[in-house]
Amino acid sequence: MIARPSAVPHVTTSARSAERATVVLLAAVSLAIIVASFAARFGILTTRRFDPDELEHAHVAWEISQGAVPYRDFFEMHPPLVDALMTPVVRHFDTTTADGGFAALFTLRRLAWCVSLLVVLATFELARQVDGLRTALIAAALLSTDIVLAHRGMEIRPDGVATLSWLVCLVLMRYAMTGDPRSSWTRIRFAGSGLAIGLAVLASQKVLLAGPALMALLSWYVISPRFGATTKARVLAASAQVVGCVMPWVIAIAYFAVRHGAGAFFHAVLFQDLAWRSEASSVSVLRYIAHYDPWMFGLAGAGACLIMVEAVRQPARRPSNLLMAATSGTMFAGLFFIPVPFPQYCLTFLPLFAVLGGMFLTRVSSRLEARATWSGWWLAATILLGILGVVGLIAASPVVRSPWIYPAVVAAGVGGLVSVRWHRQSGLGLVVVLLALSLYPAQWTTWIRGEGDGGQFAELRFIQSTRANAVVLDGWSGLGVFRQHAWYYWMLHPGVQAMLSRESVSRLESDILSGGVRPDVVVLDAQLRALSEPISRYVQLHYRDSGLDDIYLSR
Repeated sequence: MIARPSAVPHVTTSARSAERATVVLLAAVSLAIIVASFAARFGILTTRRFDPDELEHAHVAWEISQGAVPYRDFFEMHPPLVDALMTPVVRHFDTTTADGGFAALFTLRRLAWCVSLLVVLATFELARQVDGLRTALIAAALLSTDIVLAHRGMEIRPDGVATLSWLVCLVLMRYAMTGDPRSSWTRIRFAGSGLAIGLAVLASQKVLLAGPALMALLSWYVISPRFGATTKARVLAASAQVVGCVMPWVIAIAYFAVRHGAGAFFHAVLFQDLAWRSEASSVSVLRYIAHYDPWMFGLAGAGACLIMVEAVRQPARRPSNLLMAATSGTMFAGLFFIPVPFPQYCLTFLPLFAVLGGMFLTRVSSRLEARATWSGWWLAATILLGILGVVGLIAASPVVRSPWIYPAVVAAGVGGLVSVRWHRQSGLGLVVVLLALSLYPAQWTTWIRGEGDGGQFAELRFIQSTRANAVVLDGWSGLGVFRQHAWYYWMLHPGVQAMLSRESVSRLESDILSGGVRPDVVVLDAQLRALSEPISRYVQLHYRDSGLDDIYLSR
């Protein structure tokens, strides 16, 4: 009778020690996957060719550093936040030289790489808040191996900053919704959440699609007494989010109004996207993701199924689960409504999908460890995971390198979860699953590392070796990134060409053919050729071929 009570704490202590050990192991594996993924990408920041979007944003930052005003002085359709943030970086380097120009571009890429790492850390914190440390470790590892973050997150584009601000908004909003509405800290967190979403939209207007979910959550917070205090206190707390959201836009509007460009700013960032000609469909984007990350949608779908059931059956989990369901569901649905669904848009919901996937894996392993009975909802979620997984495998075919990778991953993952059932070591099972899921990304990482620049760096260096005040007429190559462009519509992306009136093109033709506009360098790429046949003929007759593809020099 004396020994038995003393044995209970001993067993409890052993169990806690084992739990800590498995969490430490899971943390070590998750950290190793994150470090390996980001280290592999860091090495290609200075070897992989630039996407024209990257050179576009770098050029806008350079133009601002030269005193130009976007929208008023030259065509631009993205919100100005990220370009303005890049301006001091570009100004720091001597972009009149080729070496200085490359140093500026590579620095901007390294900063984008850092932002993508911060996106993983913000995802970790969001997952930790809504579901604990294990889910956070799994979500961070899953996201770090995601194809969109790997391929687009390290590029010079606004989507990384927009995604980071969006995740910070959710983190602060979750903190605020679980605090005392009468507390000044709650109002500060709501204000910070609003400021973060305002900055996110000022980085990329695609984040406007978060509006319905945030408004629904904020309305629920105001009308539901479950959040405590009085309705008046909750209204005041929620109002802080609205004020925070408006502040960065007031500053931006004032900036352009003083420079007589407010009208052009509004038209560009709010309406021009609607006229953009679609070049990709949501189906093609999903197929692209499924090709390189076939597990994410299955895990996220199963996780969404389970958290919605939890939201109904477990009131304590309702705020966190509805936050995840509403935001991830709205942003995913937006993929089917935005005019131009490019893969980088998926950064707005893939971090949330990683959290949902982590929640599902954590719950599966916990129930297996406890040998709990499986309800109909668990069975439905598992069947959904299987269906989405099979669809993902079909869409992902053919594989990048080795055909055995899919059955190996499936076998290792299933084996890891089954081992939990017998040995009651959920942490070890999750480690096996994470390692299995990282095998395929390790393969396509070698593909990214082998891309190279395809001769683009030589062309960039050639144009950046021209005199500092050289004028460049370009299509959509972006090679004149740190040189003055020849006319207002300096980027001739097919979507931009679809917006141009015949009068604008005729005016440019007249200026070029009459010699009123005489560029020093012409990049006669496919987009410029498609814009105007007379300009193409004139350049070929009156300019000399540089010996590099599509680049012509004034005689």
